[in-house]
Order: sequence, then structure tokens, then C-alpha cells
Amino acid sequence: MHHKVTPNITPNITGVNEVINSLKETYEPVGVLYIIKRFFLKEFKIWTGYGSLVLLDFIQIFLPILTYFFLDSLISNKNVGGFSGGYFSFVIVGISFQHFVYEIFMAIDWNTRREQNWGTVEAVLVTPINPITYALGNYSCYFCYSWFYVILTLGTGMLLLGFRPVLNLTTVLSTIVVSCLLVTSHLGFGLASMGAILVTKAANPAATVFDWISRLLCGMFYPIAILPIGLRIIAFMLPLTYSLDALRHILLNGESLWSIPVLKDVATLLVISVLFIPLGILVLNMGYRKALRDGTLGHY
Repeated sequence: MHHKVTPNITPNITGVNEVINSLKETYEPVGVLYIIKRFFLKEFKIWTGYGSLVLLDFIQIFLPILTYFFLDSLISNKNVGGFSGGYFSFVIVGISFQHFVYEIFMAIDWNTRREQNWGTVEAVLVTPINPITYALGNYSCYFCYSWFYVILTLGTGMLLLGFRPVLNLTTVLSTIVVSCLLVTSHLGFGLASMGAILVTKAANPAATVFDWISRLLCGMFYPIAILPIGLRIIAFMLPLTYSLDALRHILLNGESLWSIPVLKDVATLLVISVLFIPLGILVLNMGYRKALRDGTLGHY
């Protein structure tokens, strides 16, 4: 008589579970600040990885300062636009702090287009990282670089070229507050520009035009009082006008946040920030969702 032998095929449940667990990908949630920190380090390593780029950035800092220092010797009026210190003091504040605006569009606009060409935008934005965190992360390094630019520019003017701002605890703290409002009042425009780039797959000319108009009309190089009335109206519609006016009242005239001229500028910047940051977020999210819906997030 033959007996049918049934092999023992009972699976080793413990072993199977061990294999499954070893193949699982686990993700530990991280905070927004950690993500922004990693973006900061990425941009910093890219910047410092090109020695010639760092050198050119330093040259870019010093050449405008020297240009307007020599130009100051041709101007006899030592009270430009109602501010103390002469033309050089007037213009060095404009050059220094306008850099915040330039870097907002450089970081959010140009970087998005660059990473589209590299093919990395889709790889990042299909993760739980939302586009707002992506934009702020890209800007974080440039925000710090803007402060470095301001300190180096003003410091060079003070040490070598006779620039004498009013520096005390009140003016320094007031300068920091107004500088942050300078950033927030332009941030909405940068976010909206990124939303447009995600859809159009092209650098946004509106951002470049906005930067040019700000340089031309907002009192960076000369008081807006000399502009024709039509251009002056446009200047009063741009946040950089109020930012530079407040910063000059603080650094050149020694006023605080609570002085009437500065307080008016600060209130205007707050209103612009409150209105345009949500609008910028809305446009960015609309562009992001459209690119996802069309399947073109990775196109360039």
C-alpha cells in the first residue's frame, strides 16, 4: 500500500513578514524648516562650487559703489530728497536694499526655470513638498545673501568712502523690520511669477520688467520728486518706493519706526503684503495644479 505524502508547505509567516518589512520604504515626516534648510544648503553649495561666480559677485558689489561715489563729487547739493548725507549716501541705500527685490525674482523665477531645464522640478513637486515650501526654500539662501550684500555694501561705504549712517539699537531694529516688509511686499509677485513659469515653461518677462521699472521709478538713484507726474503716480504704486523712503528716513535721518513718515511707509507695506501674498499663493497653486492636471510638470 502506498501512502500519499503531503509536503509541509505551511509558510513561515514570521520569515515572510521579515522580508516584507525589509522591502518597505518608510518615510519620517519632517518639518518645513528642515526642508527649507536643505534647500538653503543646496543653493549655497551650488553658489560656492563656482569660484569665478563668487568672484564676480564681489566685483558686482564694489563697482556700483565706486561709480556713484565718484559721481557724488560732481553734485554740489548735500541734501538730496530731504535726506542727510549727500547723493552718495542717498544712492548707496537704494543700491543696497533694492538687492532684496532682485534676489526674490532671481531665486523664485530664474531658479524654477533653471530646475525645469535640469529636470528636477517634477521630482521635487511630486513629493509631499508643496510649491510654496519649494519657493521659500529656494529663496532662503538668496535672502541671507541679500543681507550679506547689504552689510558688505554699507560697510564698504562706511569704512572707505565716508558714508555715515545713523546707527544705534533703534535704527538697526527699525531697518530689520522695514527690510522684512520689503521682502514680504514683493514676495507675492515672486510666487505668482513661479506659477506662470510652471505653466508656460518659459522665463517670465513680467518679472524682469517689474525689476526694471522698480529700478527706474522707485527712487533707487534719484528722488521720485524729479519724475513727471505720470511716472510719479506709477512709482507710488510700487512697494520699493515706500521701502527705500522708510530706510532712508531711518539710516540717514536717524528716525525710528514710530516717526510719522516711516509709520506711513510701514503701514503701506503691510497692506501690500496682506493683499498680494495670498494672491501670489493663489496664482502659484493654480499654475501648479494645471501643470499636474496636464501632465506637464516635468516638461521644459
